[in-house]
Amino acid sequence: MKLQILAAVCMTSALLAAPALAQTGDRGPSRAELSFTSPDEQAMYEDNPGIADFFTDDTMQEMKSEEDMKTAYDAMGDRDRDEIEAACDRVSEKRGSYGTITQGMCARIDAM
Repeated sequence: MKLQILAAVCMTSALLAAPALAQTGDRGPSRAELSFTSPDEQAMYEDNPGIADFFTDDTMQEMKSEEDMKTAYDAMGDRDRDEIEAACDRVSEKRGSYGTITQGMCARIDAM
């Protein structure tokens, strides 16, 4: 009887641990791993997740072409576009708090 209980406990432990072990793969950089110039810049990206659509990969270090950015911008809802435009207005007001990539992205968005 003790052997059966021990076997049941081992099976239960194995079944519960399997999903946790399966989640150890690389899913790209997290927001904490990305490099931000200031807390203002970090908040901009966290408050506007649609901004990720303007970049070629998860590191957000290389922007898509102007045509691809325009396609992504046009696919957004009015509310998302308004929020990103407002965030870019803040970038223009406090240029020293934002990196060159963010400033370049906002310059492209302002030109759309």
